[in-house]
Amino acid sequence: MTTRWWQRATILLLVGITVLAFVPPVLAQSPVNVSASQANSRSAAVAITAQGTVHVVWEEPTGLYHRWRQGNTWSAVQQISIGGEHPVLLVDRTQPEVVYLAWDEPFGNTRQVFVRRWRNGSWELPRNVSQTDGYSAQPSLAQYPDGTLVLVWSDTTPGTPTLYRTTSTDGQTWPTATPLQGLAGTNPRVVIAGSTEFLFWLYRPSFREARRLLWSRYTNNQWSLPEVLSNPTRAVEAFDARAGAGDTIWVAWNELGDVVVRRWMTNAWADRETLALEAQGRVSVVLPAESAPAVLWTTNSTVYRSLWQKTWAAPQSWWKATTTTADVAAATDGQRVVVAWSQEGQTAWDVWLGEWGSYRTWIPWVRR
Repeated sequence: MTTRWWQRATILLLVGITVLAFVPPVLAQSPVNVSASQANSRSAAVAITAQGTVHVVWEEPTGLYHRWRQGNTWSAVQQISIGGEHPVLLVDRTQPEVVYLAWDEPFGNTRQVFVRRWRNGSWELPRNVSQTDGYSAQPSLAQYPDGTLVLVWSDTTPGTPTLYRTTSTDGQTWPTATPLQGLAGTNPRVVIAGSTEFLFWLYRPSFREARRLLWSRYTNNQWSLPEVLSNPTRAVEAFDARAGAGDTIWVAWNELGDVVVRRWMTNAWADRETLALEAQGRVSVVLPAESAPAVLWTTNSTVYRSLWQKTWAAPQSWWKATTTTADVAAATDGQRVVVAWSQEGQTAWDVWLGEWGSYRTWIPWVRR
């Protein structure tokens, strides 16, 4: 029996829709050199609000710099700190267009942790939150569903690096921080899953032992005993953690060049999964959908990405540069993912920004 033309057209349309449903996301537009500075621009933090405003903060030898974008319009570059390092950004989940920035910088003979709030289109005055006698550094921010902010950092005041914690209801008033007894280490990351607070950090027992990734959670009004999440015999270089739907948490780290991922769900950790074997430096976890994370990392001149679709997909070359890349970071508003990274230029490193959209809308694209 002869197939009519309209039947053939219907079949082709259905096939096309089926193919597009499985097309992975890639670059929605060509990346932009955000810093365009003659100085080295590294270690960017990135955030995107529910209204689509993109914020990027990065380090240069003279301090921290900031740009933001609404639609296709970028602001001018603004210096917002002198000597600042380790910037982290947090979008307020209870107020529109409010963003918090935490960082550390020299202060007298010590180093202190500061917080600034972005509201009504500008930065408010910075707050010295740590105010300790030791070396306060590497802050991390999170927020409870009721709006309460949590700030954690590593502090040498007790004599060895120890995690300190404080909270705020408005990002302006911060009570005196308290050391978390028994939680020693550096590079903390605070994550709130549902209404439960988790801490992740790095700890090296001795110079002869590897730097490990540890974790603890706050239950029954106390912190649980620290436990090792990584392989205790393999050094962890960097890590990232994000909360997903319900009580799910995704943690990814660079373990001697291996990109390793673990998932917390239903009060237990799933087995570790290795996504790649040649990562360099930072890794970043982002959740475009509540239960569909992506992990990004760099290797030489390439930014790689792996997507979770019931299992981890094979790594893809998301951005191929002509020079070395590093320091990848990502954020999402639930519709788009914005990715910042450092890229070696002719005279210095620059911070670049790219993005992708829905998991179902973009076809593969790689810069030649």
